[in-house]
Amino acid sequence: MTVMTMPAPAVRAAMQEMPPTTNGRLARYPLPTPPALDWSWGHKWARNEATGQVEQRQLSLVDLLYPTGEEMYVAEAWMHHALATLLEVMLRVHLASRGWVVFGNVFVHWGLPGAPPLAPDVTAIPEGDYPTEEEGSFYVGYHGPLPRFVIEITSPNKPGSDLDRKKWDYAAFGVEEYLIIDGWSKPAEIWRLHGYRLGDQPFYDDLQADAEGGLTFASVGLRFVGRGRETVEVYDVATGERLLPPEEWMQRAETATAARAQAEARAEAEAKARAEAESKLAAALARLRELEARSGNPTQA
Repeated sequence: MTVMTMPAPAVRAAMQEMPPTTNGRLARYPLPTPPALDWSWGHKWARNEATGQVEQRQLSLVDLLYPTGEEMYVAEAWMHHALATLLEVMLRVHLASRGWVVFGNVFVHWGLPGAPPLAPDVTAIPEGDYPTEEEGSFYVGYHGPLPRFVIEITSPNKPGSDLDRKKWDYAAFGVEEYLIIDGWSKPAEIWRLHGYRLGDQPFYDDLQADAEGGLTFASVGLRFVGRGRETVEVYDVATGERLLPPEEWMQRAETATAARAQAEARAEAEAKARAEAESKLAAALARLRELEARSGNPTQA
């Protein structure tokens, strides 16, 4: 998930004028500099104390655990991004016929005082509109109602956030069901699925897995099953059919196109053969009538 918080231009300008402080007091000694993470983790924009210019800097673990409001980009692992995109596309296609709005990694403003905007890996809303490119974020109460189902995939660069904190956040916001796909707590093991549903109290109850380890979410009528560390399969609860990922759509479309081309070629060949046979038969009958006419024994109609 991309974490992006931008201070207003006026705030940023004020930040450039402020001397270093600690707990609201001027710093009289050098402030600590936390060790930087590798650039692959992402970057942030911060003011250079010497030049006063805003520049790009490496992230630290402190930045990830305690965001300060600086403009920050946190990179995703390719596996995390690929799985999130796959699930988003499959759910969007499947739920579109029912009027649902489904998107991934878009900030949701919850319409609750003090509730921070979050951008789930997948968000499913039973009705409403997609935000425009200019709007960027989804505003509950304006674009549509409260999301009923969200998915988060744990990331190695946000320790414990999805497994612990966000379970409390989404319950507090009133999201009916929440799925966590965890592949990073124990990287050597298969992906683990955790499902939650709001109970009588404003807290989540754990969903119990079935014999295959699958979890069923009534809000969207879908069942999710992890397959090793390769993928997560999704099934329509009502029909039992598996939702097809895009590559299978393409394969089936290509197979159908090839089969249709073969059928058309076969029909064309059969029509050509039939026309040739009929032409030969007509020629043979004409020749027969010609011979009979010459012999004085015309063929009876």
